[in-house]
Amino acid sequence: MEVSAHRISSRVKFRLTSRHVAHTFFDTFGRTLILLMSKPTFGVLFDVDGVLIDSYGAHLKTWQICCQRYGRECTEEQFAAGFGRTSREVIRDTWQNPPDDDFIKAFDEEKEELYRDLVANDFPHMPGAREL
Repeated sequence: MEVSAHRISSRVKFRLTSRHVAHTFFDTFGRTLILLMSKPTFGVLFDVDGVLIDSYGAHLKTWQICCQRYGRECTEEQFAAGFGRTSREVIRDTWQNPPDDDFIKAFDEEKEELYRDLVANDFPHMPGAREL
């Protein structure tokens, strides 16, 4: 499958060479994204976090679990201060003696895998989302 992406303001439009219906996936920031396909092989990428999905609790829990694994604390206040920023930015700006890039990448991958597991087992729908 060949994919080309074009940035259009804050949205990304994909043109695909093969036909698909809908795909749900997570980007590198942990946001839930849905790729919807129409018959003329065009798709639109929607960021549904905060509209159809309430990922705040799952993200908080994954930060707390991963930080604890590495002997660090992550309070809800600390998490809220960095919510919406990349793991790299949060770690570099808030951790004393920030680790190197390889550690941050491994930490982020572990955190994102845990996040995907959490939402797969307990999907955080926003009120009214199921009815849509």
